[in-house]
Amino acid sequence: MKCALLGVGIQASSPDEAIGDSDDLLICLIHKIDELCQKGPTDFYTNLRYGVNLWCAEIVAVLKMEYLNISLHAVVSADQPPCADGDIYRWRYDDVIKACDSVICLQEESDDGTDPASLLDLYMIKLADTVLAVNSNDPTENLFDTDTLLRCVDITQKQIVQL
Repeated sequence: MKCALLGVGIQASSPDEAIGDSDDLLICLIHKIDELCQKGPTDFYTNLRYGVNLWCAEIVAVLKMEYLNISLHAVVSADQPPCADGDIYRWRYDDVIKACDSVICLQEESDDGTDPASLLDLYMIKLADTVLAVNSNDPTENLFDTDTLLRCVDITQKQIVQL
C-alpha cells in the first residue's frame, strides 16, 4: 500500500515560521504515522516542503529503522530546495533526501496557474491508496488548493486520514 503525506492549508513559508501548536501537532503526526506503519502502508510519499510535509518525511525516516518494510519517496520539483546551503531547512532537506528510497523529480508546469506544490500533491494522490491530510484548524484558511486536493482524494476513491 502507498500513502501520500500532505500538509494542506498550513504550510510554513519559511523554516522560522511557527505552525500553530507545533508540539501537539508533531506528537499527533508521530502517533498517526506510526499507526499507519502498523496497519499496512509500505510506501510513503512526501513533497518535502517546509512545515508538515518535511516533518512527515523526517518521522518516516526515523520509523524506517523500526519498520524495515517501509519506504520513503520524495516527490520534488526542479527548484527544490529553495534556500541557501547554510539554511537549516536545507540541512534537514538534505538529511531526508539521503533517507529516501527514491526521489521523483517533476518538472511539470500548470497551464491554469496551479501552484507547483499542488501539482506535486496531485501526483502523490494519484500514486497513493491512502492520503494522510493534515488540515488547518482555521476555517478562514479554506484555501482553493485545500479544496482541490481533498476533492481529488474523494473523486479518486482514496482512503483519507485527516488530522
